[in-house]
Amino acid sequence: MLTKKVEYHKMNLEKTDRYKNKGGIDMRKVLKIDGMGCEHCVKSVKEALSTLEGLSLLEVKIGEATVEMAEDYDMKKIQEALDDAGYDLL
Repeated sequence: MLTKKVEYHKMNLEKTDRYKNKGGIDMRKVLKIDGMGCEHCVKSVKEALSTLEGLSLLEVKIGEATVEMAEDYDMKKIQEALDDAGYDLL
């Protein structure tokens, strides 16, 4: 289990480096998400957000996700990905 967490974290660090300074200043943002109530929801949100290019997923827990992205990142992409997974961005 620990190996998977380390690999996941390493993947996110590589993803962050790949998109650094493309499209604006990188910033960390906490997204409030409605409709999450269990660990299955956390997994679904992780899967939905991890497909978005230019977005680094740092942490997901019930009700929120912490991401790193360019300051001018298109929030509609996040909203659509969450909507497709059955959740609402607040």
